[in-house]
Amino acid sequence: MTELKRPREHTEVTGGFTGPVLPASRSQLAVRAVAAVAVALLLGLIGWQMARVADGGAAGAPVGEGDAGQDQRVRLTVLLGGAFKIIVDGEVVVDRRLPPGERIEVAGRRRVEVQVPAAKSVRLEYNGERVQPQGRQDVPRTLVFIDDSEGG
Repeated sequence: MTELKRPREHTEVTGGFTGPVLPASRSQLAVRAVAAVAVALLLGLIGWQMARVADGGAAGAPVGEGDAGQDQRVRLTVLLGGAFKIIVDGEVVVDRRLPPGERIEVAGRRRVEVQVPAAKSVRLEYNGERVQPQGRQDVPRTLVFIDDSEGG
């Protein structure tokens, strides 16, 4: 009987793949480079958006002209986009969909009413202090800020 001989490379135990490692082609390297740049760009954009929201949003459009003497100051930073309505001293100043990251500041003399799609969709500041509405955060809410002082 004839004995079959195996090539030497298959008889040695090396603990892994013993075949030749082929270098990556130029097209594979190009695809990998483009993918790496795309991932870096995406991560940068996500970080920028998160920092923008954390810092109070983009430069918002102040609403309400001539706010001297108006002591009801409300800053709204949109965290989750949706339909918002803001009424200042009986006048509708905002009634539209707002995108995440937008910041709006309003000032009123007697009353500021903010209608939001959900309390969790906004960050609110009233006269420079952060306000966190109590109760359910996932339902539409109307938040009212009233001047109950004698001087307003």
